[in-house]
Amino acid sequence: MNLRNGLKMLGAAGIVLCVILLITPVTYSGEDENGPYQDNCGSVVAAANSWDECDVERNGRLTLSLIVGGIGVCFFYGAYLAGKAQKDTREPSDP
Repeated sequence: MNLRNGLKMLGAAGIVLCVILLITPVTYSGEDENGPYQDNCGSVVAAANSWDECDVERNGRLTLSLIVGGIGVCFFYGAYLAGKAQKDTREPSDP
């Protein structure tokens, strides 16, 4: 496997992971007088609750997914540059 294909695979994995992070549900873990509890906040795309603790959890998930997606896009750009460099270093064919 050459560098270009490896970078493409990493880019695709980053984009897929970004989408998974956006659509999987976020849970909030808290503690009150009755003891610890967990609450479902919904996903980043479709929020289930609108209270502040869920906003914090969803914002954290959104930030993480944007970072992972950005890294995936950088890998795709690296694959493009690697392919371009490969094309530039080939010797022209003799007519």
